[in-house]
Amino acid sequence: MRLARLSTPDGPRHARWDADRWHEVPSFTDLRPTGRTFPPEATLLAPVEPRTVVGASHPEDDHGARRVQGWLKSSAGVTGPGGTIERAAWATTVVAEGELAVVIGAEAHALTNENALEHVLGFTIANDVTTVAPTEDAVFFAAKAGTGYTPLGPWIETDVDDPDALAIRVSVEGTLVRSSSTADLPHTICEILVAITRTMTLQPGDVVLTGSPSTDAALPAGTSVQVSIDRIGTLENGVV
Repeated sequence: MRLARLSTPDGPRHARWDADRWHEVPSFTDLRPTGRTFPPEATLLAPVEPRTVVGASHPEDDHGARRVQGWLKSSAGVTGPGGTIERAAWATTVVAEGELAVVIGAEAHALTNENALEHVLGFTIANDVTTVAPTEDAVFFAAKAGTGYTPLGPWIETDVDDPDALAIRVSVEGTLVRSSSTADLPHTICEILVAITRTMTLQPGDVVLTGSPSTDAALPAGTSVQVSIDRIGTLENGVV
């Protein structure tokens, strides 16, 4: 099932895709159509307004083994399809990082590999925009907290058979720059969720960015960036 948030004259509305139209639903926990519909070209917003955005990196420990390192990214930086990425005024190098994003569907704490996906509503595309130069602080607050630095969209797909085998492509101005896959991440999606929820409790609508499998691409001002993931779609944003 495909779920989205739409911009309407009455404000944002939740919707599900069916029979070539968007059908309004009360929420993503109540998917019964209200009877109101919207055309395919309706304006898409970020598919969720997360309370919490958790990033995941995959550094090596002292013995050379990879581990999941969770970190928090400001939800204030979330924007949707067509939203603007505003390069920090002091930045010299800003990059896109195309990633699979997990949208939580049920309260999640101390998950296991066996039950992790039961707590997932679905998957969307994230662009984990990062200022890589100059480096302003050791915990990357300045690098990750810019305006529009977390594009999400274009919608949520709930029926993804194998989230660990999804091709990811990053293009700038329509030219392919990076091609990779979630299969190239050091950890599975379940392993990432297990590691994150060992420490914190995630709530419905929260988002977990699963990491960049070498999907970074430089973003000069005045360009557009497209992140595509198989089974989901394409997320496009402009850079200023």
